[in-house]
Amino acid sequence: MRIFLILILLFPFAALAETDAELEAFLTAPPNPLDLAITTDESAAKTTVIGAKGGTLKLKNAVGDAFVLTFPEGALLTETRITAIPITESAGLPEGAGPITGLILQPDGLELAATATLEITPKTPIPPESRLHWGFYEDGKDAFLHIPVQDTDSIMIPIDHFSGAGISFADRLNLQLDRWKQTQVENRLATHVSELIRKVKSGEGSMDDLVKALQDGKRIIIAGRLAIAGRAPSNCSDVKDSLKAIAAVEKQSQVLGFDPDGDGTEVIGKLFNDGFVQCLDEALQICLGTGDLKPLTDFALLFERMRILMGMTKGESFLDPEKSAALRAAMERCGRYKLTVQAKGHWVDGVGVYGDVDFKVEVPIRIKFSGDSILSYALLGEAPATDVNVTFVDYACWVLDSYRQGAPMQAKLTDLTFDKDHAPKRVTLAMKGPELFAVTSCTSKKRGKKTIESPVSESTWGIAHARNRAGPGYVLQTMKAGSHPKLFSYTWDGKGTDANVTSTDTTTLTLEHIGG
Repeated sequence: MRIFLILILLFPFAALAETDAELEAFLTAPPNPLDLAITTDESAAKTTVIGAKGGTLKLKNAVGDAFVLTFPEGALLTETRITAIPITESAGLPEGAGPITGLILQPDGLELAATATLEITPKTPIPPESRLHWGFYEDGKDAFLHIPVQDTDSIMIPIDHFSGAGISFADRLNLQLDRWKQTQVENRLATHVSELIRKVKSGEGSMDDLVKALQDGKRIIIAGRLAIAGRAPSNCSDVKDSLKAIAAVEKQSQVLGFDPDGDGTEVIGKLFNDGFVQCLDEALQICLGTGDLKPLTDFALLFERMRILMGMTKGESFLDPEKSAALRAAMERCGRYKLTVQAKGHWVDGVGVYGDVDFKVEVPIRIKFSGDSILSYALLGEAPATDVNVTFVDYACWVLDSYRQGAPMQAKLTDLTFDKDHAPKRVTLAMKGPELFAVTSCTSKKRGKKTIESPVSESTWGIAHARNRAGPGYVLQTMKAGSHPKLFSYTWDGKGTDANVTSTDTTTLTLEHIGG
Protein backbone atom coordinates (compact mmCIF):
# COMPACT_ATOMS: atom_id res chain seq x y z
CA MET A 1 0.00 0.00 0.00
CA ARG A 2 2.71 2.50 0.96
CA ILE A 3 4.73 1.72 -2.20
CA PHE A 4 1.62 2.43 -4.29
CA LEU A 5 1.13 5.80 -2.58
CA ILE A 6 4.78 6.75 -3.13
CA LEU A 7 4.53 5.88 -6.82
CA ILE A 8 1.44 7.99 -7.36
CA LEU A 9 2.98 10.94 -5.52
CA LEU A 10 6.02 10.79 -7.80
CA PHE A 11 3.82 11.00 -10.90
CA PRO A 12 3.69 14.45 -12.60
CA PHE A 13 0.05 15.14 -11.77
CA ALA A 14 -0.23 18.50 -13.51
CA ALA A 15 1.46 17.39 -16.72
CA LEU A 16 -1.62 15.91 -18.36
CA ALA A 17 -3.95 18.48 -19.88
CA GLU A 18 -6.01 16.87 -22.63
CA THR A 19 -9.35 15.59 -21.33
CA ASP A 20 -10.36 12.02 -22.18
CA ALA A 21 -13.54 12.19 -24.27
CA GLU A 22 -14.74 8.74 -23.17
CA LEU A 23 -14.44 9.66 -19.49
CA GLU A 24 -16.22 12.96 -20.11
CA ALA A 25 -19.11 11.11 -21.74
CA PHE A 26 -19.28 8.72 -18.77
CA LEU A 27 -19.33 11.56 -16.25
CA THR A 28 -21.94 13.64 -18.08
CA ALA A 29 -24.34 10.83 -19.08
CA PRO A 30 -27.82 10.60 -17.46
CA PRO A 31 -27.97 8.57 -14.23
CA ASN A 32 -28.42 4.80 -14.37
CA PRO A 33 -27.94 3.77 -10.73
CA LEU A 34 -26.97 0.37 -9.37
CA ASP A 35 -29.54 -0.43 -6.67
CA LEU A 36 -28.86 -3.28 -4.24
CA ALA A 37 -31.17 -5.22 -1.93
CA ILE A 38 -29.59 -5.08 1.52
CA THR A 39 -30.59 -7.23 4.51
CA THR A 40 -29.33 -6.34 7.99
CA ASP A 41 -29.07 -7.95 11.42
CA GLU A 42 -30.87 -5.49 13.68
CA SER A 43 -30.20 -7.66 16.73
CA ALA A 44 -26.45 -7.14 16.26
CA ALA A 45 -26.70 -3.35 15.93
CA LYS A 46 -24.61 -1.22 18.24
CA THR A 47 -25.35 2.34 19.34
CA THR A 48 -23.18 4.89 21.07
CA VAL A 49 -23.06 8.65 21.52
CA ILE A 50 -20.17 10.55 19.92
CA GLY A 51 -19.51 14.24 20.55
CA ALA A 52 -17.33 17.00 19.15
CA LYS A 53 -14.19 15.49 20.71
CA GLY A 54 -14.56 12.37 18.55
CA GLY A 55 -14.65 8.73 19.51
CA THR A 56 -14.87 5.13 18.33
CA LEU A 57 -17.58 2.54 17.81
CA LYS A 58 -16.49 -1.12 17.63
CA LEU A 59 -18.51 -4.22 16.84
CA LYS A 60 -18.44 -7.67 15.25
CA ASN A 61 -21.04 -9.41 13.14
CA ALA A 62 -22.34 -12.94 13.67
CA VAL A 63 -19.58 -14.56 11.57
CA GLY A 64 -16.70 -12.74 13.26
CA ASP A 65 -15.96 -9.86 10.87
CA ALA A 66 -14.76 -6.86 12.89
CA PHE A 67 -15.55 -3.18 12.38
CA VAL A 68 -14.06 -0.03 13.90
CA LEU A 69 -15.69 3.32 13.09
CA THR A 70 -13.46 6.20 14.21
CA PHE A 71 -14.46 9.87 14.40
CA PRO A 72 -11.70 12.48 14.66
CA GLU A 73 -12.12 15.56 16.81
CA GLY A 74 -14.32 18.09 15.04
CA ALA A 75 -16.22 15.61 12.87
CA LEU A 76 -19.43 16.38 14.80
CA LEU A 77 -20.72 19.57 16.40
CA THR A 78 -22.63 18.04 19.28
CA GLU A 79 -23.34 14.74 21.02
CA THR A 80 -24.86 12.52 18.35
CA ARG A 81 -26.44 9.10 18.64
CA ILE A 82 -24.56 6.81 16.23
CA THR A 83 -25.86 3.37 15.23
CA ALA A 84 -24.08 0.72 13.15
CA ILE A 85 -26.06 -2.26 11.81
CA PRO A 86 -24.24 -5.26 10.25
CA ILE A 87 -25.17 -6.30 6.73
CA THR A 88 -26.09 -9.97 6.32
CA GLU A 89 -27.13 -10.16 2.65
CA SER A 90 -26.54 -8.02 -0.44
CA ALA A 91 -28.40 -8.94 -3.62
CA GLY A 92 -28.10 -7.22 -6.99
CA LEU A 93 -24.31 -6.94 -7.12
CA PRO A 94 -22.54 -7.22 -10.50
CA GLU A 95 -21.45 -10.67 -11.58
CA GLY A 96 -18.02 -11.35 -10.12
CA ALA A 97 -18.58 -9.34 -6.94
CA GLY A 98 -18.99 -11.29 -3.71
CA PRO A 99 -21.41 -10.42 -0.89
CA ILE A 100 -20.75 -7.23 1.05
CA THR A 101 -19.29 -7.35 4.55
CA GLY A 102 -20.28 -4.00 5.97
CA LEU A 103 -22.55 -1.73 7.96
CA ILE A 104 -25.55 0.51 7.63
CA LEU A 105 -24.67 3.73 9.46
CA GLN A 106 -27.35 5.84 11.10
CA PRO A 107 -28.68 8.49 11.28
CA ASP A 108 -28.93 8.21 7.51
CA GLY A 109 -27.56 11.24 5.71
CA LEU A 110 -25.52 12.54 8.66
CA GLU A 111 -22.82 14.88 7.33
CA LEU A 112 -19.38 15.05 8.94
CA ALA A 113 -17.10 18.07 9.05
CA ALA A 114 -13.94 15.94 9.25
CA THR A 115 -13.58 12.54 7.63
CA ALA A 116 -14.23 9.46 9.76
CA THR A 117 -12.82 6.04 8.88
CA LEU A 118 -14.39 2.61 8.83
CA GLU A 119 -11.81 -0.14 9.34
CA ILE A 120 -13.01 -3.60 8.37
CA THR A 121 -11.20 -6.80 9.29
CA PRO A 122 -12.94 -9.70 7.52
CA LYS A 123 -12.62 -13.11 9.10
CA THR A 124 -11.45 -14.29 5.67
CA PRO A 125 -8.77 -11.87 4.37
CA ILE A 126 -9.19 -10.24 0.95
CA PRO A 127 -6.06 -9.38 -1.11
CA PRO A 128 -5.73 -5.67 -2.04
CA GLU A 129 -6.26 -6.19 -5.78
CA SER A 130 -9.54 -8.03 -5.12
CA ARG A 131 -11.10 -5.51 -2.72
CA LEU A 132 -14.28 -3.66 -3.65
CA HIS A 133 -14.93 -0.83 -1.18
CA TRP A 134 -18.67 -0.30 -1.51
CA GLY A 135 -20.82 2.65 -0.57
CA PHE A 136 -24.55 3.18 -1.10
CA TYR A 137 -27.48 5.25 0.13
CA GLU A 138 -30.41 4.39 2.39
CA ASP A 139 -31.12 0.65 2.05
CA GLY A 140 -28.87 -0.06 -0.95
CA LYS A 141 -29.65 2.65 -3.48
CA ASP A 142 -27.18 4.09 -5.99
CA ALA A 143 -24.19 1.91 -5.07
CA PHE A 144 -20.65 3.07 -5.88
CA LEU A 145 -17.04 2.34 -4.94
CA HIS A 146 -15.07 4.37 -2.40
CA ILE A 147 -11.42 5.23 -2.93
CA PRO A 148 -9.91 3.60 0.19
CA VAL A 149 -7.20 5.03 2.43
CA GLN A 150 -3.91 4.19 0.70
CA ASP A 151 -1.17 4.43 3.34
CA THR A 152 -2.12 1.22 5.13
CA ASP A 153 -2.46 -2.50 4.45
CA SER A 154 -5.73 -2.51 6.40
CA ILE A 155 -9.15 -2.05 4.82
CA MET A 156 -9.94 1.59 5.60
CA ILE A 157 -12.91 3.38 4.03
CA PRO A 158 -13.16 7.18 4.42
CA ILE A 159 -16.63 8.26 5.64
CA ASP A 160 -17.85 11.83 5.05
CA HIS A 161 -21.57 11.15 5.33
CA PHE A 162 -23.72 8.34 6.69
CA SER A 163 -25.27 5.65 4.51
CA GLY A 164 -23.93 2.15 3.90
CA ALA A 165 -20.33 1.01 3.50
CA GLY A 166 -18.54 -2.30 3.22
CA ILE A 167 -16.05 -4.58 1.49
CA SER A 168 -16.48 -7.47 -0.91
CA PHE A 169 -14.31 -9.81 -2.98
CA ALA A 170 -13.94 -9.41 -6.76
CA ASP A 171 -13.15 -12.63 -8.63
CA ARG A 172 -12.18 -10.81 -11.82
CA LEU A 173 -10.41 -7.62 -12.81
CA ASN A 174 -13.05 -6.10 -15.09
CA LEU A 175 -16.53 -5.97 -13.54
CA GLN A 176 -17.78 -3.57 -16.24
CA LEU A 177 -19.04 -1.17 -13.60
CA ASP A 178 -19.32 1.59 -16.19
CA ARG A 179 -22.63 -0.02 -17.18
CA TRP A 180 -24.09 1.94 -14.26
CA LYS A 181 -24.02 5.69 -13.84
CA GLN A 182 -24.30 6.95 -10.26
CA THR A 183 -26.58 9.91 -9.63
CA GLN A 184 -23.79 11.93 -8.07
CA VAL A 185 -21.03 12.47 -10.58
CA GLU A 186 -18.33 12.46 -7.88
CA ASN A 187 -19.32 8.86 -7.09
CA ARG A 188 -18.90 7.93 -10.76
CA LEU A 189 -15.36 9.27 -10.64
CA ALA A 190 -14.63 7.46 -7.37
CA THR A 191 -15.88 4.18 -8.84
CA HIS A 192 -13.85 4.62 -12.02
CA VAL A 193 -10.65 5.51 -10.14
CA SER A 194 -11.16 2.67 -7.64
CA GLU A 195 -11.23 0.15 -10.47
CA LEU A 196 -8.08 1.67 -11.98
CA ILE A 197 -6.39 1.34 -8.57
CA ARG A 198 -7.24 -2.39 -8.53
CA LYS A 199 -5.70 -2.78 -11.98
CA VAL A 200 -2.49 -1.02 -10.92
CA LYS A 201 -2.22 -3.20 -7.81
CA SER A 202 -2.75 -6.34 -9.86
CA GLY A 203 0.10 -5.34 -12.18
CA GLU A 204 -2.14 -4.93 -15.23
CA GLY A 205 -2.97 -1.23 -15.00
CA SER A 206 -1.15 1.97 -15.86
CA MET A 207 -0.31 4.66 -13.33
CA ASP A 208 -0.59 7.15 -16.19
CA ASP A 209 -4.20 6.13 -16.79
CA LEU A 210 -5.08 6.37 -13.11
CA VAL A 211 -3.64 9.85 -12.59
CA LYS A 212 -5.07 11.15 -15.86
CA ALA A 213 -8.53 9.85 -14.97
CA LEU A 214 -8.40 11.63 -11.62
CA GLN A 215 -7.16 14.87 -13.20
CA ASP A 216 -9.69 14.79 -16.04
CA GLY A 217 -12.54 13.89 -13.73
CA LYS A 218 -11.79 16.75 -11.37
CA ARG A 219 -11.62 19.21 -14.26
CA ILE A 220 -14.94 18.06 -15.71
CA ILE A 221 -16.75 18.04 -12.38
CA ILE A 222 -15.44 21.43 -11.26
CA ALA A 223 -16.37 23.07 -14.56
CA GLY A 224 -19.81 21.47 -14.65
CA ARG A 225 -20.68 22.24 -11.05
CA LEU A 226 -19.50 25.82 -11.35
CA ALA A 227 -21.75 26.28 -14.37
CA ILE A 228 -24.76 24.80 -12.54
CA ALA A 229 -24.24 26.82 -9.39
CA GLY A 230 -23.66 30.02 -11.34
CA ARG A 231 -26.74 29.86 -13.52
CA ALA A 232 -29.47 32.42 -12.94
CA PRO A 233 -31.39 32.09 -10.81
CA SER A 234 -29.25 29.75 -8.72
CA ASN A 235 -30.72 28.05 -5.66
CA CYS A 236 -29.24 26.84 -2.44
CA SER A 237 -29.52 23.16 -3.38
CA ASP A 238 -27.38 23.78 -6.46
CA VAL A 239 -24.79 25.61 -4.38
CA LYS A 240 -24.61 22.91 -1.69
CA ASP A 241 -24.59 20.03 -4.19
CA SER A 242 -21.80 21.75 -6.11
CA LEU A 243 -19.79 22.36 -2.96
CA LYS A 244 -20.18 18.73 -1.90
CA ALA A 245 -19.22 17.44 -5.35
CA ILE A 246 -16.09 19.57 -5.61
CA ALA A 247 -15.17 18.83 -2.00
CA ALA A 248 -15.61 15.10 -2.68
CA VAL A 249 -13.25 15.04 -5.67
CA GLU A 250 -10.74 17.15 -3.74
CA LYS A 251 -10.96 14.63 -0.92
CA GLN A 252 -10.48 11.76 -3.37
CA SER A 253 -7.24 13.26 -4.63
CA GLN A 254 -6.08 13.90 -1.06
CA VAL A 255 -6.79 10.27 -0.12
CA LEU A 256 -4.40 9.38 -2.95
CA GLY A 257 -1.79 11.68 -1.46
CA PHE A 258 -2.15 14.91 -3.43
CA ASP A 259 -2.29 18.39 -1.93
CA PRO A 260 -5.44 20.50 -2.42
CA ASP A 261 -5.75 21.77 -5.98
CA GLY A 262 -5.73 25.55 -6.39
CA ASP A 263 -8.51 25.63 -8.96
CA GLY A 264 -10.80 23.46 -6.87
CA THR A 265 -10.30 25.38 -3.65
CA GLU A 266 -10.77 28.69 -5.46
CA VAL A 267 -14.12 27.49 -6.81
CA ILE A 268 -15.12 26.22 -3.35
CA GLY A 269 -14.36 29.62 -1.86
CA LYS A 270 -16.31 31.47 -4.55
CA LEU A 271 -19.36 29.22 -4.30
CA PHE A 272 -19.42 29.38 -0.53
CA ASN A 273 -19.07 33.16 -0.45
CA ASP A 274 -21.74 33.65 -3.11
CA GLY A 275 -24.23 31.24 -1.56
CA PHE A 276 -23.64 31.76 2.15
CA VAL A 277 -26.37 34.29 2.93
CA GLN A 278 -28.99 32.55 0.79
CA CYS A 279 -28.28 29.07 2.16
CA LEU A 280 -28.04 30.22 5.77
CA ASP A 281 -31.39 32.01 5.56
CA GLU A 282 -33.02 28.98 3.94
CA ALA A 283 -31.79 26.70 6.73
CA LEU A 284 -32.84 29.21 9.39
CA GLN A 285 -36.38 29.53 8.04
CA ILE A 286 -36.82 25.73 8.03
CA CYS A 287 -35.58 25.58 11.61
CA LEU A 288 -37.80 28.43 12.80
CA GLY A 289 -40.85 26.78 11.25
CA THR A 290 -40.21 23.27 12.57
CA GLY A 291 -37.79 23.36 15.51
CA ASP A 292 -35.41 21.11 13.57
CA LEU A 293 -31.85 22.34 14.08
CA LYS A 294 -30.43 19.87 11.56
CA PRO A 295 -30.61 22.16 8.49
CA LEU A 296 -28.54 24.71 10.39
CA THR A 297 -26.10 22.20 11.85
CA ASP A 298 -25.69 20.52 8.45
CA PHE A 299 -24.84 23.89 6.97
CA ALA A 300 -22.39 24.52 9.81
CA LEU A 301 -20.76 21.13 9.17
CA LEU A 302 -20.49 21.94 5.46
CA PHE A 303 -18.96 25.28 6.41
CA GLU A 304 -16.32 23.56 8.54
CA ARG A 305 -15.61 20.91 5.89
CA MET A 306 -14.92 23.65 3.34
CA ARG A 307 -12.48 25.26 5.77
CA ILE A 308 -10.60 22.01 6.22
CA LEU A 309 -10.49 21.16 2.51
CA MET A 310 -9.29 24.62 1.58
CA GLY A 311 -6.17 23.85 3.57
CA MET A 312 -6.74 26.52 6.21
CA THR A 313 -5.05 26.30 9.61
CA LYS A 314 -6.36 23.41 11.67
CA GLY A 315 -7.99 24.08 15.00
CA GLU A 316 -10.69 26.54 15.93
CA SER A 317 -10.43 29.13 13.13
CA PHE A 318 -13.06 29.17 10.41
CA LEU A 319 -13.12 30.53 6.89
CA ASP A 320 -14.36 33.91 8.02
CA PRO A 321 -15.13 35.29 11.51
CA GLU A 322 -18.19 37.11 10.17
CA LYS A 323 -19.61 33.90 8.71
CA SER A 324 -18.90 32.04 11.93
CA ALA A 325 -20.68 34.76 13.93
CA ALA A 326 -23.66 34.68 11.55
CA LEU A 327 -23.96 30.91 11.92
CA ARG A 328 -23.81 31.12 15.71
CA ALA A 329 -26.44 33.86 15.74
CA ALA A 330 -28.78 31.80 13.54
CA MET A 331 -28.33 28.71 15.70
CA GLU A 332 -28.91 30.71 18.89
CA ARG A 333 -32.02 32.31 17.42
CA CYS A 334 -33.61 29.01 16.45
CA GLY A 335 -32.20 26.73 19.15
CA ARG A 336 -34.63 27.85 21.86
CA TYR A 337 -36.85 25.28 23.58
CA LYS A 338 -38.92 25.09 26.75
CA LEU A 339 -39.32 21.98 28.90
CA THR A 340 -42.39 22.15 31.15
CA VAL A 341 -42.45 19.68 34.05
CA GLN A 342 -45.50 19.19 36.28
CA ALA A 343 -44.86 16.69 39.10
CA LYS A 344 -47.32 15.20 41.58
CA GLY A 345 -45.74 12.80 44.07
CA HIS A 346 -46.64 10.99 47.28
CA TRP A 347 -44.56 9.01 49.77
CA VAL A 348 -45.24 6.94 52.89
CA ASP A 349 -42.84 5.20 55.25
CA GLY A 350 -43.21 1.99 57.21
CA VAL A 351 -44.66 3.62 60.32
CA GLY A 352 -47.34 5.62 58.55
CA VAL A 353 -45.60 8.98 58.13
CA TYR A 354 -46.46 10.37 54.70
CA GLY A 355 -46.38 13.45 52.53
CA ASP A 356 -46.93 15.00 49.11
CA VAL A 357 -44.45 16.72 46.80
CA ASP A 358 -45.95 18.69 43.93
CA PHE A 359 -44.15 21.25 41.80
CA LYS A 360 -43.88 22.83 38.37
CA VAL A 361 -40.73 23.80 36.48
CA GLU A 362 -40.38 25.64 33.17
CA VAL A 363 -36.83 25.07 31.96
CA PRO A 364 -35.56 27.34 29.16
CA ILE A 365 -33.29 25.14 27.03
CA ARG A 366 -30.75 27.01 24.94
CA ILE A 367 -27.71 26.37 22.80
CA LYS A 368 -24.47 26.62 24.71
CA PHE A 369 -21.39 26.77 22.49
CA SER A 370 -18.13 25.19 23.61
CA GLY A 371 -16.09 28.31 22.87
CA ASP A 372 -16.17 31.73 21.28
CA SER A 373 -14.74 30.63 17.94
CA ILE A 374 -16.16 27.16 17.34
CA LEU A 375 -19.61 25.83 16.55
CA SER A 376 -19.72 22.72 18.76
CA TYR A 377 -22.62 22.99 21.17
CA ALA A 378 -25.01 21.43 23.68
CA LEU A 379 -28.72 22.05 24.36
CA LEU A 380 -29.25 22.58 28.07
CA GLY A 381 -30.87 24.73 30.74
CA GLU A 382 -31.93 25.02 34.36
CA ALA A 383 -34.70 26.63 36.42
CA PRO A 384 -36.11 26.55 39.98
CA ALA A 385 -39.41 24.93 40.88
CA THR A 386 -42.61 26.99 41.11
CA ASP A 387 -46.12 26.18 42.36
CA VAL A 388 -44.54 24.05 45.07
CA ASN A 389 -46.76 22.10 47.46
CA VAL A 390 -45.04 20.08 50.19
CA THR A 391 -47.04 18.30 52.90
CA PHE A 392 -45.88 16.20 55.84
CA VAL A 393 -48.07 14.18 58.20
CA ASP A 394 -46.71 12.49 61.33
CA TYR A 395 -48.97 11.24 64.12
CA ALA A 396 -46.13 11.72 66.62
CA CYS A 397 -44.67 15.16 67.35
CA TRP A 398 -43.04 16.11 64.02
CA VAL A 399 -44.73 18.91 62.09
CA LEU A 400 -43.95 20.70 58.84
CA ASP A 401 -42.63 24.21 59.40
CA SER A 402 -41.76 25.13 55.80
CA TYR A 403 -39.89 23.93 52.76
CA ARG A 404 -36.63 25.08 51.21
CA GLN A 405 -35.33 24.99 47.65
CA GLY A 406 -31.81 23.89 46.86
CA ALA A 407 -30.29 23.42 43.41
CA PRO A 408 -32.56 24.14 40.43
CA MET A 409 -33.77 21.55 37.97
CA GLN A 410 -31.27 20.84 35.18
CA ALA A 411 -32.11 19.47 31.73
CA LYS A 412 -30.15 18.52 28.62
CA LEU A 413 -31.38 17.35 25.22
CA THR A 414 -28.80 14.69 24.38
CA ASP A 415 -30.67 13.66 21.23
CA LEU A 416 -33.24 15.67 19.26
CA THR A 417 -34.09 14.00 15.96
CA PHE A 418 -36.55 14.91 13.21
CA ASP A 419 -37.50 12.95 10.09
CA LYS A 420 -36.78 14.05 6.52
CA ASP A 421 -39.95 16.15 6.48
CA HIS A 422 -38.82 17.90 9.70
CA ALA A 423 -41.48 16.26 11.86
CA PRO A 424 -40.39 15.37 15.43
CA LYS A 425 -39.11 11.80 15.62
CA ARG A 426 -37.10 11.13 18.79
CA VAL A 427 -35.77 12.94 21.84
CA THR A 428 -33.53 11.80 24.67
CA LEU A 429 -33.83 13.94 27.77
CA ALA A 430 -31.32 13.88 30.60
CA MET A 431 -32.40 15.78 33.70
CA LYS A 432 -31.85 16.26 37.39
CA GLY A 433 -34.86 17.19 39.51
CA PRO A 434 -35.07 20.35 41.60
CA GLU A 435 -33.97 20.03 45.20
CA LEU A 436 -36.86 20.51 47.65
CA PHE A 437 -36.37 20.04 51.38
CA ALA A 438 -39.11 19.65 53.97
CA VAL A 439 -38.22 21.57 57.15
CA THR A 440 -39.84 19.74 60.08
CA SER A 441 -39.58 20.18 63.83
CA CYS A 442 -40.47 18.37 67.03
CA THR A 443 -40.86 20.15 70.38
CA SER A 444 -40.72 18.44 73.77
CA LYS A 445 -40.38 19.69 77.34
CA LYS A 446 -37.24 17.67 77.88
CA ARG A 447 -35.32 18.45 74.69
CA GLY A 448 -36.97 21.60 73.45
CA LYS A 449 -37.37 22.16 69.71
CA LYS A 450 -35.42 20.05 67.25
CA THR A 451 -35.45 20.83 63.50
CA ILE A 452 -34.40 18.64 60.57
CA GLU A 453 -34.46 18.95 56.78
CA SER A 454 -35.47 16.04 54.56
CA PRO A 455 -34.83 15.90 50.76
CA VAL A 456 -38.43 15.08 49.86
CA SER A 457 -38.22 15.72 46.11
CA GLU A 458 -35.25 13.39 45.76
CA SER A 459 -36.81 10.68 47.91
CA THR A 460 -40.03 10.90 45.88
CA TRP A 461 -38.54 10.97 42.37
CA GLY A 462 -35.53 8.86 43.30
CA ILE A 463 -37.69 5.99 44.54
CA ALA A 464 -40.66 6.27 42.18
CA HIS A 465 -38.51 6.58 39.04
CA ALA A 466 -35.52 4.44 40.00
CA ARG A 467 -35.72 2.52 36.69
CA ASN A 468 -34.89 5.72 34.79
CA ARG A 469 -32.00 6.61 37.06
CA ALA A 470 -28.69 7.46 35.39
CA GLY A 471 -26.02 8.65 37.79
CA PRO A 472 -27.29 11.64 39.79
CA GLY A 473 -30.19 12.23 37.37
CA TYR A 474 -32.66 10.57 35.04
CA VAL A 475 -32.84 9.77 31.33
CA LEU A 476 -36.06 9.54 29.30
CA GLN A 477 -36.16 8.13 25.77
CA THR A 478 -39.86 7.38 25.27
CA MET A 479 -41.52 10.77 24.88
CA LYS A 480 -44.41 10.94 22.40
CA ALA A 481 -43.79 12.98 19.25
CA GLY A 482 -46.21 15.80 18.49
CA SER A 483 -46.15 18.66 15.99
CA HIS A 484 -44.59 22.10 15.97
CA PRO A 485 -44.35 23.97 18.27
CA LYS A 486 -45.28 21.29 20.84
CA LEU A 487 -42.67 18.75 19.80
CA PHE A 488 -42.88 16.04 22.47
CA SER A 489 -44.98 15.17 25.51
CA TYR A 490 -44.95 12.38 28.06
CA THR A 491 -46.75 11.19 31.17
CA TRP A 492 -44.09 9.70 33.42
CA ASP A 493 -45.63 7.35 35.99
CA GLY A 494 -43.49 5.69 38.62
CA LYS A 495 -43.74 3.64 41.79
CA GLY A 496 -41.08 2.06 43.96
CA THR A 497 -39.96 1.12 47.46
CA ASP A 498 -36.58 1.68 49.07
CA ALA A 499 -35.43 1.71 52.72
CA ASN A 500 -39.00 1.13 53.92
CA VAL A 501 -40.33 4.14 51.96
CA THR A 502 -42.84 3.70 49.13
CA SER A 503 -43.18 6.53 46.62
CA THR A 504 -45.49 7.16 43.69
CA ASP A 505 -45.28 9.98 41.18
CA THR A 506 -46.97 11.16 38.02
CA THR A 507 -45.01 13.79 36.12
CA THR A 508 -46.10 15.29 32.82
CA LEU A 509 -43.42 16.68 30.53
CA THR A 510 -43.79 18.84 27.45
CA LEU A 511 -41.03 20.03 25.12
CA GLU A 512 -41.86 23.06 22.99
CA HIS A 513 -39.90 25.00 20.40
CA ILE A 514 -39.98 28.74 21.04
CA GLY A 515 -37.26 29.89 18.63
CA GLY A 516 -37.76 33.13 16.80
